[in-house]
This record gives sequence, C-alpha cells and structure tokens, in this order.
Amino acid sequence: ASFFESLTPMQVQKLHNQFARADADKSGLVKLGDFVQKLHSAKAADDEGLFEQTLGILKRSNASQRITGFMSFNDIVAILLPLCSAQRVGEIVDSMAAAKPQKTASQALLQSKIGSMAALSRMSSLRDAEEEFPPEIPDGEEISLDKLLELHRLFDQVDAGGVGWIT
Repeated sequence: ASFFESLTPMQVQKLHNQFARADADKSGLVKLGDFVQKLHSAKAADDEGLFEQTLGILKRSNASQRITGFMSFNDIVAILLPLCSAQRVGEIVDSMAAAKPQKTASQALLQSKIGSMAALSRMSSLRDAEEEFPPEIPDGEEISLDKLLELHRLFDQVDAGGVGWIT
C-alpha cells in the first residue's frame, strides 16, 4: 500500500519508540534519515511488518526528498496517513500519549527548555558550518513549502513563549 488507512495505538507507540531513539537530543524533531535508519535496524524484530511498510511508504512519498530536513512525529504520522487532517493526526498521536503517565508541570517546562536549547544548538551549528543562517532569500524569490515548514518548526522551537519574535 502507498499509505496506511489507519494506525492502532500500539502501532503509533511502536513508531514513536523508534522516533524517540532517533531523537537523541529530545527536541521533538529528527532528521528523516535518522528515523529511517532506526526503522531499518528494528525491522528484523518487527513481526507484523509495520516498520517495513512504513519504510516503503516513506520511500515512495515525497518525504524521501526531505531526508535532511527536520520533522516532528506528527509530520511523520501525517505522511503515513495522508487522508487524515492535521487535527486527526494530532488526536491519534495524543491518544497514544494519553495512555502514558503524565509529566509534571516542572518536567514539561524542562522538556520545553531542552527542546529550545537543542533548536538553538542546531541553528548555531548551521551558522558555524559557514552556511548563511537564516538563509537569505531575495525579494520575490519563492522557497519550497518544505523549507518554509522547516523554518517555521525551528522558529516555534526557539519562540517557546509564543511571542512571535526572538531576541
């Protein structure tokens, strides 16, 4: 199949476990290539073939072109369930999270700060690699939707307070 029609909470949990393994800095964002590597290494132990099917879907989707871009778990689930709205994808992921023990407020705040620091670190490493960051886009030039979404996700990670600017 070129996509899943649905995913069970157990399947979402299995995929999320691999996502968490790829998310070494716990920022909530991974390079798609890192996620694919984790699926490859885990597929031998996957009796139901979920990881193999997921790899096939990701390979056939346009996501394979974004192998170096950062993606959230919701982004990956959205690729696997293209007929679901973003809201429905969020509900599916949330239903998996609802079964887990809830974090305390201080744990959630700490996780948010760690994610912001990881995003800043990634942005700093891009700058240190002598790449222009943020990328200079001449007036009137279009950028790809993938690039726009990646920049938006990075901005949201850094702008944890939701004020709309970074100082």
